[in-house]
Amino acid sequence: MKIIFKKLEIPIITYLFLLLSFLCGYFKNVIFVFFIVIFHELGHVFVIRLFHYKIIKVELYPFGGITKIDKPINSSINKEILIASAGVVFQILLFLVVFLFRDCFRGSDYELFQLYNFYICLFNFIPIIPLDGSAILHAILEKFFSYEKSLKYYQIFSMFFFCGFVVLNFLVFENYFICMVLLWEFVLLKRQEKYLLHRFYLERYLKEYPYQKICNERGENYHVLKKNRRHYFYSDGKSSYGYENGYYVERMTKQFQHVDDLFYQESSCFEIISFCQRNHQMDISQQCFEYIQNHWHQQLSLYYNLHYVDIVAKGCSKGNAVMWLCDYLKIDDSSIYAIGDSYNDLSMLEKVKNSYTFDYAHDDIKTVIPRHVHYVYEVIQKMLEEEKV
Repeated sequence: MKIIFKKLEIPIITYLFLLLSFLCGYFKNVIFVFFIVIFHELGHVFVIRLFHYKIIKVELYPFGGITKIDKPINSSINKEILIASAGVVFQILLFLVVFLFRDCFRGSDYELFQLYNFYICLFNFIPIIPLDGSAILHAILEKFFSYEKSLKYYQIFSMFFFCGFVVLNFLVFENYFICMVLLWEFVLLKRQEKYLLHRFYLERYLKEYPYQKICNERGENYHVLKKNRRHYFYSDGKSSYGYENGYYVERMTKQFQHVDDLFYQESSCFEIISFCQRNHQMDISQQCFEYIQNHWHQQLSLYYNLHYVDIVAKGCSKGNAVMWLCDYLKIDDSSIYAIGDSYNDLSMLEKVKNSYTFDYAHDDIKTVIPRHVHYVYEVIQKMLEEEKV
């Protein structure tokens, strides 16, 4: 209870409403509503504290409250549902407590209090931004759609129900203040749409989550990303494709076509994928390398690339690419210079006469390639010197 009062912010319009209700003789009614709203927000605060999220502030309006918290967008969907439902759950508990102590109320106060509690509870379940019902709806949508699509559908559903609420309000309640507040909150969310999307993508890239991290920085299909899902991407050189839950290898090999057939066709793009461990170690990567090599060695070629593992179509290598380019451009391979530092460069370094590697390269590479340099410019200097000769 101490937390909610510490973070509580009451806008000036709420004070004006309290003053008007006092002058008009409805102060008791408003106190009932305020008590229910505070108890409702206390439910949110309780669960938020349970999940160790930071509470920014609790705003108290005449007919409801808004608890704003600092949490990652990529937080658990189930936690979001629990946080959104907590206010209504506390209201149900309040209903039971008041029922047990109903004899303490005078006259029709008990019926009035329970009626307010029921309507506020029902109101919060309407899926209109920023009500709890909309947060629950958004979380459910996130289970089935990408974050980008769920955000759009969330706004569409909210606007649909808002229009229905306005019509109902016009015919029955005639409380246009609530309509204005709901519309204002919708406008605020609409203005933040791009920010929320960018923040969602940035969190996926920067933060460690137990279920995912995007390793392909060239991915163009980030709009397929879902919350609480692991995604993999591969690129064909022109566009990128995203798949969920580890099916990328099977789908990639089904589209397999031998590299030699592609060299003489119109397409100049080849399917390739890379993976690595987040800590840049190689123990798990090596196990994956061996597993893929054992199961798909007839369709795929694998190369170690520093702390990455490259997976390419069978026969696709830098060596084959250089030789094809020399043949296509009618260049003698003696005039070609190559430099590399990893296992995926070996095929190229072995086929090119003037090949170099770096001093920091693995001993396996330096054993095969006897010429070592510190920097690329050293190779360029040797090229220029040989041209002068």
